[in-house]
Amino acid sequence: MNKKVIIIIILVILIAMMPIVFKIREATIGRVVRVDGRLYYDTGKRKRVDCGVMDGEIRSKVPTWLIPIKDDQSNFSDELAYQFNGKKSLNVRHKGVYYIFNVKR
Repeated sequence: MNKKVIIIIILVILIAMMPIVFKIREATIGRVVRVDGRLYYDTGKRKRVDCGVMDGEIRSKVPTWLIPIKDDQSNFSDELAYQFNGKKSLNVRHKGVYYIFNVKR
């Protein structure tokens, strides 16, 4: 077989596999926000918040399979607000529900 044909076949296979690779990476990363240089990961837990004063907002978003690289950025929404909940935890408001995000060790 011609080298060009082999290269084209390999490229087609790789391109066809990209959505699968991105879905796997998305599932392993999960929901992440970056605030003050730290990455906070969704714990999957909800929180009842009595104080409604937010400390900041998430105003930009990267694709779900990427990790945020700028402060006040997430990989799932650009319409979030957050409160600090100690040194390594955030309460993140998303669509009226508060979720707990923690720094991983």
